[in-house]
Amino acid sequence: MKINSWLLFFLLLSYCTAGAQQDTLRFRDLVRSVLVDRSKDQKQYPTPPLVTNEVVLFMQEEFKKNDSAQYYFLQLSTDSMRTHYPRYGEALQYFFRKDLFATMLSLSVHWNPDIRVYSQTELQKLIHRGMLINDQKLKTGKRRAEFQLGIRFLIFVLEQTPWSIPGSENSTIHSMYIYSICKSLDYLTGERKMIQRQHYYSISDQQIQQSIIQWKQHIKDAH
Repeated sequence: MKINSWLLFFLLLSYCTAGAQQDTLRFRDLVRSVLVDRSKDQKQYPTPPLVTNEVVLFMQEEFKKNDSAQYYFLQLSTDSMRTHYPRYGEALQYFFRKDLFATMLSLSVHWNPDIRVYSQTELQKLIHRGMLINDQKLKTGKRRAEFQLGIRFLIFVLEQTPWSIPGSENSTIHSMYIYSICKSLDYLTGERKMIQRQHYYSISDQQIQQSIIQWKQHIKDAH
């Protein structure tokens, strides 16, 4: 009877684990359906890499604690932004107000180039907030985990994305995007490789490469 009880326990545990995994996979599909441009209208820009599973897991926890998070996130989908007046300003404000770090971070690979740039500005505000001595997440260690997540993910995005593209306006927007990511990494690591540079066009590929080496050192230091 004791053996059967243990068998039942492990069967239930296995069932619950499988169910949780399915929930996470469905949530990942939802996230990617918003971040990826199915219409391919932004062909003049490099296609952003897919959001990582690690970021998705952090986002899933944020959505569980914030009932309206999914509503505002869905406002940033391809269909929503093409059928309604763009409301990404409201969404970004909500994510900032509720301190949804991972959700804001995920927008670094959103299909819309403007949102990619604007989200970095809001992310940098969240980083500054996280450095306050009375920050609750800082006291619990949650903020450190978020910052490490941010460093890993933004370096991944940089390494998977061309740093420059041809053109005029498109090239300018993309260069601002790359520069903004670099600034976010500076804030996350405490480095000043890019913050001290006033303009995005003053950064060379070699400087970015050298900075990535330095930023990666902060991941190693965390272990």
